[in-house]
Amino acid sequence: HHHANDYVAVIQTQSQVQNAVEGKPVTTGHAEVGEVRFTTAPVDHRLTNTGDTLFRNLIIEILHKKPPQASEQAERGLDVGHGGLSDIAIDNSEVRVQEVQIAAGGMLHKHTHKYPFLVVALSDLDLHNMPVGKPATMVHQKAGEVKWVGAGTTHEMMNMGQQEAHFVEIEFK
Repeated sequence: HHHANDYVAVIQTQSQVQNAVEGKPVTTGHAEVGEVRFTTAPVDHRLTNTGDTLFRNLIIEILHKKPPQASEQAERGLDVGHGGLSDIAIDNSEVRVQEVQIAAGGMLHKHTHKYPFLVVALSDLDLHNMPVGKPATMVHQKAGEVKWVGAGTTHEMMNMGQQEAHFVEIEFK
């Protein structure tokens, strides 16, 4: 199939896959839950599940490509604390993508989302969202569900569930 736009792929199930990109050698690999990949368009390829488990991924196409900004530095880093872990996996002129894991009862430090973003749940989520200057709310999201959140959010989050909360955030610059 053909991708006319750059895209982010979020792997939702552990799988074995084969990727045949037009004009390139076929590659085979292992895909892990929470793995994210950014692909620059255009690309024509065929992705084949070569394992014995279901392969699920979510493709988010970037409809408005932005040129790289010389003044903006790419961010990469790991933030660990209070049972929460946030890992920036991709940061370019179009998106910032981070994988987030919060242990049961753990917290994610206060942080600000400068851009609007999608939350892709990789596990069931039962989070206590504590935004600055607003009432706290509960966030319930099933594995595989996607939610849109507006820009300018400053908050802390606590995992109220009995299992680790695992999700990916894709911020659109």
